[in-house]
Amino acid sequence: MEVTLLEIKHLLADLISGKKTRAEVVDWANERQVANNIRNLQYDPADEEGKIWKAILYFTKVNAFDNTGNEKYKNNDFIKFQQDNCLVLYNTNLKYPIVVTIDDIKQAFDDLICERKTREEIYEWASERMWAEDDRALKFIPPDEEDRIWKALKYLASTDAEGDEEKYFYSIDDFIDFRNKLKLYY
Repeated sequence: MEVTLLEIKHLLADLISGKKTRAEVVDWANERQVANNIRNLQYDPADEEGKIWKAILYFTKVNAFDNTGNEKYKNNDFIKFQQDNCLVLYNTNLKYPIVVTIDDIKQAFDDLICERKTREEIYEWASERMWAEDDRALKFIPPDEEDRIWKALKYLASTDAEGDEEKYFYSIDDFIDFRNKLKLYY
């Protein structure tokens, strides 16, 4: 069973908004706790395992009551947990991690240079992936190309930038030079 940081963020947002009940969240967390106990739980991204596990353990207690019979956790407690643990969901429309490959980057440069897509379309495409990274929901394929892919995404997200006199800041030749600098050709 896999659990993603994005899934954690959505579950917490749904708990806060009331889209999920406390009981649903506890059931979800208990299933993952059982999977972890039998070593059948995988974390994505793997380097966020501690944060994900902490959230799962927190979720198992959200339906707890104090010794007076009142709910132990209030909505403000969930919001505080969300903020304290950097679990705010920035892009609420994002349901699944977005994959970006080195070939996607090469294709984006080719589409831009050959004018098969507009600068604005390339900007939107690259920006969506950058926003996904804000939610730790961007997967780089292959992983060892993450640095090169990220540099290219940042550059592609500026393709519609305007300079003086409402002319674009970057020319087609600039795109070609950058692509060649990063060796992003077939």
